[in-house]
Amino acid sequence: TINGINSFDHYLPKEEYSEFSVNPLNLIPCCTECNGHKLVNWKENNKRIFLNLYLDKLPKDQYLFVDLTINTSSIKTHFYLQKQKNMNDNLFNTLYEHYKRLHLFERFSKNSDEVISSLDNTILSFVKQLSIKEVIRSVEETSNRNRSVFGYNYWKSILEITLVDNFEYIDRIKKLLI
Repeated sequence: TINGINSFDHYLPKEEYSEFSVNPLNLIPCCTECNGHKLVNWKENNKRIFLNLYLDKLPKDQYLFVDLTINTSSIKTHFYLQKQKNMNDNLFNTLYEHYKRLHLFERFSKNSDEVISSLDNTILSFVKQLSIKEVIRSVEETSNRNRSVFGYNYWKSILEITLVDNFEYIDRIKKLLI
């Protein structure tokens, strides 16, 4: 969900598994950047290292999180995965490898400024008509609706919810109002 879908990845490489080269379940919609990071890789040491979004059942629990470092001039983000109690170890390891090898943590952080600026503008626009608590509640509701559409671990929603739940971020917004 960083870039638009503009290619298909052969989950099982067509060079190695030509019989699956046109099988729809082997063609994963993705962006060219993810496709370029994955290339023909799909397993290492006999373990899968990428998710197959057709076949893998993703947990309904949140496993993607973000830490914030807020100062007067910037907000730095650090995305990471955290295994939940009921999560299968093999699935978590595959999730972690998938995120790491597609450079998703870094790519989410690189694209965070756009999400943060948009959220700043939304809050600053609505805080003139609503209390800050009402605006925060509205942001959380919208972010959770987006999670139901894009997945429970949708990085933009995780970032927005983490921001509005952060005292330093809200204090920063309040200072912009003065």
